[in-house]
Amino acid sequence: MHAGKPKVFAMNKQYVNAMKEARESGADGGEDADMPDEPPAPASETHKTKPKRSGDWNYNQIRSSFISAFRKETKCDYATAKSQWDLSETKKSILGPLSLPELKRRKFVGKTCEKTHGPESAWSGVVGFS
Repeated sequence: MHAGKPKVFAMNKQYVNAMKEARESGADGGEDADMPDEPPAPASETHKTKPKRSGDWNYNQIRSSFISAFRKETKCDYATAKSQWDLSETKKSILGPLSLPELKRRKFVGKTCEKTHGPESAWSGVVGFS
């Protein structure tokens, strides 16, 4: 029934260096042997990203520039500058006119929030608004 023991694969053939040498000598005859040497496509062609629209709102950039400017002026640490951003009029002017669905989409308030004005408003969950 048995035709004998299966042929054992030599241990030295399992290593990368042995395969690399075989490819360099042309003895491999692998799947890429008949393919011409073409450089890989540049990253810009293989993965295209959606360009930003010119009218996109960039809260993070505004916040970062505020914090870095505040830190430069006052020579304070990041946590202090961040707390000043949370209390700033700039933040209030940016987030104030946004609708509740927009605040939810941008994750400034939780999904369960139902109101944007009043003492139990969406703003009660946003730092710097009371």
